[in-house]
Amino acid sequence: MKLVALACVLSLAVWACGTGADAATAPFQCEVTVPDTGFIPPGKHPGSVPDRYGSAWYGTPDLWTTLALGGERWYDLPVHDDRLGQKLFFFSQAYLPEQEPMPDIIVRAKRLDGPGEATSAMPATNGSHPDLGSFAVTGIELPSAGCWQLTASYRGAQLTYVVDVSA
Repeated sequence: MKLVALACVLSLAVWACGTGADAATAPFQCEVTVPDTGFIPPGKHPGSVPDRYGSAWYGTPDLWTTLALGGERWYDLPVHDDRLGQKLFFFSQAYLPEQEPMPDIIVRAKRLDGPGEATSAMPATNGSHPDLGSFAVTGIELPSAGCWQLTASYRGAQLTYVVDVSA
């Protein structure tokens, strides 16, 4: 009998504290990936992203990108066929642009706060910038705004991060 009474009291305490039904209706919080500013890319790439970009390197020597210091929050994206488009830039110590003009990089996206999936929208190409070095460029077209987990794959390496996309 005491065990039943204790269970009843605990149930009421959980309900009264708002961790019962209220938790199910709480708004989803998109926990975007924040870069670890300690990663230093190998090779000819600079040790850090220039301050004016407000971002830092994120990843490993096998595959990395730049992420905004507070995490990626995308807004005002171009819309094509009711899909939100974004260019993505990736770096790798294995990437040699002169030998691989269309790098075999694939990006898959999975929505974390609702249904939705997407895969790279276009074949990758190469790019270069004096501040950042050589990189692969691809794109993604997302079917909706929301909290998205992106996973890039290149030559056996994977890089995953979360972005918050507004309509």
